[in-house]
Amino acid sequence: MSGSGGQFGGIHNQLFGVGADSAAALFAQVEIQAGIAKANYDDWAKKKAADASVTAHGVVARSRLDLISEQNPEDSGTGDRFERYRRPNVGGPSALPRPYFWAYNLSKAKTVMQDLVELLELPSLPPPSKPGNAAGATPDTTTAEDLPARPAPATTSTRKMPQDPEDLAQVPELRVSGLDYTNLSPVVVALKTNTTFSVVDLSGNRLDADSAAELAALLLTNTTLTALDLSQNELTNEGVAALAAALGQQGCTLASLSLAMTSIGYQGGKAVAAMLRQNSTLTRLSLNGNDKLGARTAEEVAQSLEANTTLRSLGLANTGCGPSGAEALLELLGKNPTLTEVDLEANKVDLALLTAVQAKTQANYDAWFPQALARHLE
Repeated sequence: MSGSGGQFGGIHNQLFGVGADSAAALFAQVEIQAGIAKANYDDWAKKKAADASVTAHGVVARSRLDLISEQNPEDSGTGDRFERYRRPNVGGPSALPRPYFWAYNLSKAKTVMQDLVELLELPSLPPPSKPGNAAGATPDTTTAEDLPARPAPATTSTRKMPQDPEDLAQVPELRVSGLDYTNLSPVVVALKTNTTFSVVDLSGNRLDADSAAELAALLLTNTTLTALDLSQNELTNEGVAALAAALGQQGCTLASLSLAMTSIGYQGGKAVAAMLRQNSTLTRLSLNGNDKLGARTAEEVAQSLEANTTLRSLGLANTGCGPSGAEALLELLGKNPTLTEVDLEANKVDLALLTAVQAKTQANYDAWFPQALARHLE
C-alpha cells in the first residue's frame, strides 16, 4: 500500500505540487492532447459515415454478400453439385425470384472450385427445378427468356434514380467470393471460354494489381460478359490501368464495370479518363469510394465524356471531386445528353450545385428512357 500510495503521491505532486504557471502548462498540454484525440475521432467518424453513404449508394455491402455467398453449400436444400450453389431468393422474400443466380465461396471447401469450373464449362445453364422438387427430379423447362420482366415505372418524371431497360430483364449472374492471387487463375481460365454468364460479381475479395492484369486479358476474350463488379478489391492504380487498357481496345464488350473502393488515385483515374475517349461499350461505370481521385480526375473524366455517346451512369461518390469537379460535370451535361445518372454523394458539394446536376441528368433521362424502353420491348 505504501508503494502504491507513493506512486499516486508522486503524480499528485507533479500536478499540484508545482507553481501555478507549471500547473497551467500541464493542464494546457492535456487539453491539447484531448483536442487532437477528438479531432482524430471526428475525422474517423466522418470517413466512416461517408463510406456508409457510398455503400448505400451503389457499393455492395459486405453483410449482404455474407448472406449470399458464405453460407454452406448444403444449406440450399439439395445435394446436386450445381443446384447447391443456386440462390434464387437472394433478394429476399419481397423480391422477384432470380433462378439463374449462382454463388460460390472458394474458401469453404476444395471441391467448390471444381464445382465452379464445371458449371462454367457447361454449354448452357441447368434450368431451375420446379418448386418442391428434390435434386434429380424433372427440372423446370423455363428458360431465361421465359421469365417475367420487372414492370416498367408508371411515370419517368417521378423517378429519383434512372434505371436502364436492361435492368428489367433477368440474366444469368455469378457471384464468387474467397478469391485471391492463389486461386484466381482457374476461374479466369474457365471464364475466358464461358458463354453462359453475362453478369459476374467478384467484389469484396483479395484481388490485387496482378489479379487485375489477369482479368484484363479475360475482357479481351470473353464476349458474353457484359457486367463485372470488382469493387472492394485492392486493385491500385497499376491494376486499374491494366483494365483500362483492355477496355480501350476493340473487341471488348463489357457494358457495366464497378471499380468502387479499389484504392486508386489520380493516376488510376487518369487511365480511366483516357479509356473513356476510346471505349464505346460501357454504359455504367462506378468509381465510388476512391477518395484520392480528386477534382482533377473528375475534370479529366468530364473532358473525355464530351465525345462519348455510350456511358449513361457515372459513379463518383466520395471521390474528393469537390465543387470544381462537380462544376466540370455540370458543364459536361450541357454538351452530353447521353449521361442520365451521376452520383456525387459525399463530395462536399453544396446543395445548389448538386440540384443543378440532378436537374440536368433528370432531363437527359426523361428524354432517353421512353425511347430506350420502346426499343427494348420491340
